[in-house]
Amino acid sequence: MKTKTIFFLALLIIVALSFIILGGRSLMENGGIDFSLNDGSKYAPQINPDDFTTNVTNQHFTLVPGKKTVYESQTEDGLERIETYVTSETKVVAGVDTVVVWDRVWLEGDLIEDTKDWYAQDKDGNVWYFGEESYELIDGKIISNHGSWESGNDGAQPGIIMFADPRVGVTYREEYYAGEAEDMAEVLSLNEKVDVPYGSFENCLQTKNFSPLEPDVMEYKYYCIGPNSVVLEIDGEDQERVELISVEFNSTPSPNDLSENGSDSNTADEPTGTPLSGGEDAMSDGNQTDSSSGSPAEDREMLQTQITEDQAKTIALNSVSGTVTDVAIEKKFGKPTYVVEIRTADGEEIDVIIDIDTGEVLAVED
Repeated sequence: MKTKTIFFLALLIIVALSFIILGGRSLMENGGIDFSLNDGSKYAPQINPDDFTTNVTNQHFTLVPGKKTVYESQTEDGLERIETYVTSETKVVAGVDTVVVWDRVWLEGDLIEDTKDWYAQDKDGNVWYFGEESYELIDGKIISNHGSWESGNDGAQPGIIMFADPRVGVTYREEYYAGEAEDMAEVLSLNEKVDVPYGSFENCLQTKNFSPLEPDVMEYKYYCIGPNSVVLEIDGEDQERVELISVEFNSTPSPNDLSENGSDSNTADEPTGTPLSGGEDAMSDGNQTDSSSGSPAEDREMLQTQITEDQAKTIALNSVSGTVTDVAIEKKFGKPTYVVEIRTADGEEIDVIIDIDTGEVLAVED
């Protein structure tokens, strides 16, 4: 009996060690946090503010105040320009001092997205993402702040953007705000060669990026040493590319209005003031914010519509039979419109474009 007991205990030890070595890879390589858990309610990284700094020096994701990174992408709607600018601002999020990165997107010179992202680096060199205040715009007016979230509020948790020692096969959470922001990533390679307008790079890190909130959407990102940032993003479905075209240091942010200038020859000051206050569950009430941290929503008004989203759905379904899969406000034919996506019985995706003021169907596109 004693021999059998010893044998059984030894077997249990072997099984446990096998799990740690083989099955526990994600847990061990991510600093003791299992970022790959499908059940986000169990995701709870332990954050000690004393372990973090705003001095982000990770070789794949370096944030130096005054660094301006510009990307371009040719989309079906026109040329997009994406600019990330590392500000001198800081913001306290969940007790952690974070650096504020100003991220904006223009479509054919018109500003369509205005975002503040919050990052910090831990003592091991991992870069964490603590949230964002993000706004979608048409003609300078806010149409949505969907996707905004702040760690520590309403159950939101920070995630890893870049490991100090990334390893192939590791899957992790980049963010977590249930039902709103659940981006995840997997490290696919550490030795990719990438060619973009800014230059050619070797030994780049490749990730696969996805979200359980949008199971049909996937993209691939390439981070390279040199620019110390993302240099290329490729959409997993249509292969649309977002390419790095320039990196500047000791720079200034571009003006919000590029439609007349066509370039960033004029510059804008970093926005200052107080953050957005009000009833958004994902956002703070301003008590945790450094006085220098501004809000992308400052001095902006909400876009007013005469037709509600529900009315737009009804109008669209009267034109095309099927199931509504998405509704968005986009600028089409030079004006704000509802774009109602409908999946027909045979699986075809149809967009019904509706005037937000009159309810007129302006186009039906497949």
